[in-house]
Amino acid sequence: MPQPSTSPPSTSPRSSSPPTSNHASSPDAEEHPEDEITRLRRIIKGYELGQAAEGRKRKSSGNKVGQPGRGFRQLVTLFDTPNLVIYKAERYLERHRATERRQTDPNTAEDELEDLESNTLTTEEKQSRDRDEYRAYMAYRSFHALIPGLKEKLGGLDEDGLDSYLLTVWIPAKQIVVLTVTQISHAGDAAKNTNTSDIRAAVARWINQEIDEDAMRNPDERQPRHLEPETRMFRGLAHDKTGAYLCPVDLDGNWDEESFRGRVRNNEPGAQISSSWFFRALYATGSGHKDDIETGFLRGPLLVKTAQYIFTSPSSVKETDDENSPPSKKAKVDRRSSARSDVAHRRGMDGQMTPRAIAYCAVLLHFNLTDCDKWPQDGMYMAFNYNGLYNFVVDYFEQDATDEADKQHVSELLSWWNSQVFPNSVKSTSITTVQSANKLAAQRAARRATSGHGDGTAAS
Repeated sequence: MPQPSTSPPSTSPRSSSPPTSNHASSPDAEEHPEDEITRLRRIIKGYELGQAAEGRKRKSSGNKVGQPGRGFRQLVTLFDTPNLVIYKAERYLERHRATERRQTDPNTAEDELEDLESNTLTTEEKQSRDRDEYRAYMAYRSFHALIPGLKEKLGGLDEDGLDSYLLTVWIPAKQIVVLTVTQISHAGDAAKNTNTSDIRAAVARWINQEIDEDAMRNPDERQPRHLEPETRMFRGLAHDKTGAYLCPVDLDGNWDEESFRGRVRNNEPGAQISSSWFFRALYATGSGHKDDIETGFLRGPLLVKTAQYIFTSPSSVKETDDENSPPSKKAKVDRRSSARSDVAHRRGMDGQMTPRAIAYCAVLLHFNLTDCDKWPQDGMYMAFNYNGLYNFVVDYFEQDATDEADKQHVSELLSWWNSQVFPNSVKSTSITTVQSANKLAAQRAARRATSGHGDGTAAS
């Protein structure tokens, strides 16, 4: 896809300069010093007023696009640019529609589909391309869901009409759209940077709390050093706590054994954290089993806290931590602060976590458990591929659940996530009501079957 120029149209300095009299512009005319000062002051004042107006215009434009744009990395895609998402989605839709047309009219659509295919790709490479383009298409759908009022502007268009509108208006109108997608990308990156810094400090508090609790339970055991909230130094594999969370569950060994920790820290074959996405921080108990990697996967307490911190408020994490504390230890929560900082409401999440939001949190959590000093621009640190981790979690929900049992599993997992992050939402309450009613009905049916009275009447 050709990249449009991002340079704004140039304006001639002559057009913005105040007009001058013939006398002032004449080389033979002499200007009195006081008149010259007055004229220069007027020019400067006009320039300042123009700059102020331009600044207000930019600020207004930035706020208009910036607020939904801040959700681009959180809810759409962590690594791709808006232009790339649209381009890949366009390719997916063209290929998909060409395939459908070939099924109805093979003669007319064959050449069209061949133009979209590459004869140099292997079957595996085509499958990888198709997964990538479908992933981008789902990001594309999340993209236009993120921008408020977009669907309303399009009126009663169906899904195909919506796609066609976006592809014909957003892509060809490059000079109109380029500033907007740049603003969206910058706003999304700014929100990601803020989240990364916040979770860096939050991870330190969470891990330090675990260290303190371990010290109380086992006062004679040596505990690892506390983490510093302002830096990721001294984290990673060298730290016993963060190293344990970074260690994949499907490696051959036990992190609690010193010899195994040494193998992992030395990056020995068979003990490399970059070889698996199933790291322990993603699991419900902070650990898992290599022969049953799906049980507890994506239910890790630190992962849930990360999502609560980003999408609801830091106080929601504190409330969760305080649930099992005695009343005297419970912290007072500023409800007004919670309401102000509810990012999910501003993003229009409507009480629902999405696969991309979960993947975003998984990447930020893993990154802040490491000792990496800054965000890797290529998405790699110590051979660990964050782009790969993000795509894996997204695909786990969107592409890899192929049969009904798998689809049911990921659906229940998303419902569980909704109850953890948005426990007070109407949808979470409705799901709980339906689940409770179904369980009650099942037990009543079982009881009637056992008693031999299928009509529910009591035995005489």
